[in-house]
Amino acid sequence: MGPLGWILTGLGGLLALLLVALVLLLVVPVQLDAVWRRERRAFALAGPGLRLGYDLGDGTLEVRLFGRSLRRWRPRQRGSEKEEAPEGERKPRRRRRGRGLSLRKLVAQRRAALRAVAAFFRRLRWRRLRIDAVVASPDPALTGWLCAAAYGSRGALPPRWRAGVGLRADFGAEAPAVEAEASLRLQPLQVAWLGLRLWWLVRRARVPRTTAASARSTPAHEPAG
Repeated sequence: MGPLGWILTGLGGLLALLLVALVLLLVVPVQLDAVWRRERRAFALAGPGLRLGYDLGDGTLEVRLFGRSLRRWRPRQRGSEKEEAPEGERKPRRRRRGRGLSLRKLVAQRRAALRAVAAFFRRLRWRRLRIDAVVASPDPALTGWLCAAAYGSRGALPPRWRAGVGLRADFGAEAPAVEAEASLRLQPLQVAWLGLRLWWLVRRARVPRTTAASARSTPAHEPAG
């Protein structure tokens, strides 16, 4: 085998390894953890030996490999004052061309979108779900009505989810509050499939911008002559 043959064999083996790695990344389940509390709001995505964590409080992104922290990114501190270009030096905003969204077509696709989202949630495997919600509003009567509606919605949940949802009404507070902690396992392939289905539904609702603009400018009915 000549040098060219060895090069082609090496490239073929590398492409095969990349394909296998891509398939494993899409098929191997990952765990998504979320914490939403007053003192901490964070999300984490964990796979085999790898964990990505993001803290909403300070905007820190951390990467861990087999329990050891590899890298942490913190947001840069920017000045409160932003330098703005003079009015004459500002670049004119380009008008976007292409296709725009049709609200009528988008609403027509709502059932298919709801079916796709419902099918996605049915395939999720929840490991832990805990929600503590406080129902409150400035009007005590409205608080009672909202609390009754919340309890009715809680009763419609499956029993395994219903046990982790806590509700109470606070007639002295003026704003509701929610604290949640959840952990679930999913396959990246499921997320990719859901994103592909929603993208296709949105794409079907696109129309040329000239058509959308003319539809908005055309009156609903012409006056009789």
